[in-house]
Amino acid sequence: MNSGRRGLVHRIALNAASPCPKARLECVGPARDVLRSIAESWGITGGALDDVLTVAYELIVNAVRHTPPGRLPVSLRLSPDGRRLMVEVHDLSRRLPRIPTGAFADDGAESGRGLLIVSALAEQWGATLTADGKIVWVRIALPIALPVPALARATHRALVVADVVRAARTRAVKPNPFSPLAD
Repeated sequence: MNSGRRGLVHRIALNAASPCPKARLECVGPARDVLRSIAESWGITGGALDDVLTVAYELIVNAVRHTPPGRLPVSLRLSPDGRRLMVEVHDLSRRLPRIPTGAFADDGAESGRGLLIVSALAEQWGATLTADGKIVWVRIALPIALPVPALARATHRALVVADVVRAARTRAVKPNPFSPLAD
């Protein structure tokens, strides 16, 4: 777990490297259990916990089903003010997610509703392309602000002070007229 400018952050990596899609889906249950433990340790309970786990489950299942086998990093981020939670799933596909047009009409469909559920539970969601795939992210508003430990705030202050000190120590280097690189 990290803390700092972005509040609390916890990252896990799922092993979805099996060439068999059914075997890759076996990582989803344990990931959900780990995410439940993290969210509960931060004080997320009740309906908010159910929403977080449902969103995480849908994003992870989509990533496992629709991307090549590999490692899937998953992040939970609690905002510095404790009012929002971000769920992020990184995958190896560059294909951006979309809500299927038939998802609204076909009551008998066995899949295609995951992003509808995510959209209904999220304050906002989207995807960002990366050098090696994409990050699908969801921001969930929490019903009450959670206390962000003082450690997170203290760490943030320490990082700011370190940045200021580092910037203050930066000096312009005078060119050496005797250097073979001098003009």
